[in-house]
Amino acid sequence: MPEEPPELAVVKHDDTIVEVAAVMARLQCPLAAVMDGKTLVGVITASRLLELALR
Repeated sequence: MPEEPPELAVVKHDDTIVEVAAVMARLQCPLAAVMDGKTLVGVITASRLLELALR
């Protein structure tokens, strides 16, 4: 078991699809918490991100 928990993918509510994808890829995380300041406004998954990118 790792000594420290993995870093959570956190993005801003106004980040672009590319920015969100970059954070998720860097952290190898299939989802990201979407924040507006200190408020959690949602979660985006890799599959939803791909769906949005293909539109």
